[in-house]
Amino acid sequence: MPQPLINEEQLEYWGELFTAHNLQRYMQFQVFIRNPLLNWEDIMGRDYRPLLPAQMSAAERIDAACQGIENALAKVEGEVKQLRQRNNGHYFEPLKHHQFAK
Repeated sequence: MPQPLINEEQLEYWGELFTAHNLQRYMQFQVFIRNPLLNWEDIMGRDYRPLLPAQMSAAERIDAACQGIENALAKVEGEVKQLRQRNNGHYFEPLKHHQFAK
């Protein structure tokens, strides 16, 4: 059975730091945990500072607005996709003149 690279206590410690400082904005946890000390020093060595409460609420509002825009865009794309037909890898709109008899 392969030995884990870090023990559960270290995993919990780094996980709490990762979430407390919103490091998911910089990298995924799977990438971070491969070498947590190096990644921590790399991020914290920059001009990184945790967000202030007012900045955090603004970031949450921006994230919520972006999610709303992405949801609306996905809905429009779904509606457009239903209007199109795909033939041999190419999209085309069906001819309309066959719709009404003369």
